[in-house]
Amino acid sequence: MKNHSLKFRVWNPVSKIFDDGFWIYQSGRIDHDYSTECEEVVVQQFIGLKDKNGKEIYEGDVLAFSIDGKRLMSYVFYSTDNACYGCGEWKLFALQDLEVIGNKFETPNLLD
Repeated sequence: MKNHSLKFRVWNPVSKIFDDGFWIYQSGRIDHDYSTECEEVVVQQFIGLKDKNGKEIYEGDVLAFSIDGKRLMSYVFYSTDNACYGCGEWKLFALQDLEVIGNKFETPNLLD
């Protein structure tokens, strides 16, 4: 099994950007610089995979993928029931031709 380092990105719903002014501690505590006025942030973890273009895939990303010759789209989430990452009704490791085309915060209309 290949190890990967834990990586996270943080969505700031006030400024509506992925903010790099946050620090996540091992305890789970999240601190941010004082120029950011935001109490609630959304932390998303890198899942250890890259898409077909070499882009890192994070929880909340919208992926385009192929199943049985059909091109589909859904967002990435962690399934506690299956103990793995999923995309729509599928387990992520079973999908092919993955491509990050957005995320549920910056491009929420992709799945309308």
